[in-house]
Amino acid sequence: MILDKNMRYRILLFLLVVFQATFSQSVNITLYDRGNNAPLPFANLCFEEITTGKKYYRTSSENGIADNPIENRALIAISFVGYKTITDTVQPGVSKTYLMEQDLFNMEQVVVTGTRTPKRLADVPVQTTVITEADIQKAGAVSPMEILQDNIPGLVSSSNAMGNNMRIRGLNSRYILFLVDGERLVSEGAGGNINLDQIDFNTVERIEVVNGAASALYGSNAVGAVINIITKKPVHRFEGGISTSLQSHNTNKAQLNFGSNLAKTTLSASIFRNRTDGYDLPEGAMSKPHTDYGTDMKISYKPSPNVSIDLNNRLFQHELFNFPESMNAVHRLERKVTLGGNTSVSSANARNNLSASINFDKFYKYDVMERKDDQLEKQNDITYISSRMVNTYSSEERWEAVAGIEYNYEEISTDSSKILGPDPAVKRVGDGNIFAQYQYSFIEGFEGILGGRFTYNEQFGTALSPKLSLMFKTGKFVLRGGIGTAFRAPSLQELFYNFNHNGSFWVYGNPNLIPEKGLYNSLSVEYTRGSLNASLSGYLNQIRDKITSYRVISLWDSPTGIIPM
Repeated sequence: MILDKNMRYRILLFLLVVFQATFSQSVNITLYDRGNNAPLPFANLCFEEITTGKKYYRTSSENGIADNPIENRALIAISFVGYKTITDTVQPGVSKTYLMEQDLFNMEQVVVTGTRTPKRLADVPVQTTVITEADIQKAGAVSPMEILQDNIPGLVSSSNAMGNNMRIRGLNSRYILFLVDGERLVSEGAGGNINLDQIDFNTVERIEVVNGAASALYGSNAVGAVINIITKKPVHRFEGGISTSLQSHNTNKAQLNFGSNLAKTTLSASIFRNRTDGYDLPEGAMSKPHTDYGTDMKISYKPSPNVSIDLNNRLFQHELFNFPESMNAVHRLERKVTLGGNTSVSSANARNNLSASINFDKFYKYDVMERKDDQLEKQNDITYISSRMVNTYSSEERWEAVAGIEYNYEEISTDSSKILGPDPAVKRVGDGNIFAQYQYSFIEGFEGILGGRFTYNEQFGTALSPKLSLMFKTGKFVLRGGIGTAFRAPSLQELFYNFNHNGSFWVYGNPNLIPEKGLYNSLSVEYTRGSLNASLSGYLNQIRDKITSYRVISLWDSPTGIIPM
């Protein structure tokens, strides 16, 4: 059989199309464990085309394979829990194989809290501890408080009348700054306590803890530590999950989440419900029955590769019941609302970034009148608003500068609780801040951070807080040292409390209090060799004008009238 010329061309064209389609389907990124050459499933791959800025997200299959979808030359970042992140440049239509190396001590983990810019943990002079998602899964913890206790040396938690009180290196919750995705959580009482159960634990990606007053980027309360809970971002076009658990004391937890990562928009949402019958043990440990509800929603939009807009909203309700045998006809209900927004603009070469953010946090406290059809009687509410503008500039790899301005506003108002006196009242305070931080690499292995923060507080005047941190690497040793000053402004409760505690005693604030001033010193040495990692740390906190309490009793109970505590 003889084919004419046109038929031969058609057959040739058909074979070329089939060959091209077959070839394109075989363009893959393949991942293996460097140690045992086993495929790595479920690793995250992010492609960003250099010329267009277009992004693609993939997850490796059970055989460690993901397709290469790019149409132009692109940067690729490959991350997998417990392994060092790989960055590279890839071409369209080209297959590549990568051997991923285990990161036993999280040294390759990227952190942001101490500098507000992404840096490897191994390259941060500020003493920072990171708790990864792998650490959380390995510990089997069911709450942020549990995982912090398991992973942070010197941290203890105890319950009192004001809730969970945390201590780090001898300093309680008043001296710890709590953040979620870099934004402050409002304190819920005079003790500075914060209910961390408001965070959906299933959405936590990692927790970063900056030890002591080491960073100039944070103000009052950042004396003992800064704890930043960083939540996950969706990586797939559509993703979701549902989980539930049953534990002792009829404790059950349920959670539902959804996420979407499109070309320019990412969206994530979650909802959860936790409840327990509580317990009252003979040795004194007690947890009242309670039910929690919470929702969290985040949306991010990138109209161009250099511009991003982020919005977030979080709602939380905590209802604390009495034990069935209790004669109390009133129980407590707390609600919390968080709204926030952030926008950032980067230069074309990504060396300069300007961001502006505002965050609104409000806490409500009610009494539920059980004998009045569960009628709500508002006790008080606390409002916290923080606005910030930050500019980051890096001219080269050796140095980087961060500078910004910040304004914080706090308000407490009362209705029926009379915690500020016999009549409904409103107390407020604001502070303005200017801060700057400069990081410089003197030589390879020797880096330092110098920073300072100037604060004007409407109640107390001015405060200046300089900081210095140094890091030196030699062989398998890493030495870090730091010195910094800090202050803690008295809370509105410490200044203005004036209430009768169920007729048993009165609590008074002191409007003449002045800020506490602290000097923080730290020194650590770390040794890493193969699968061995050992570290030794020392610290010294010196606090002047420390705010404490003392007992005042009636004149007819004591000849002097005052008993110091």
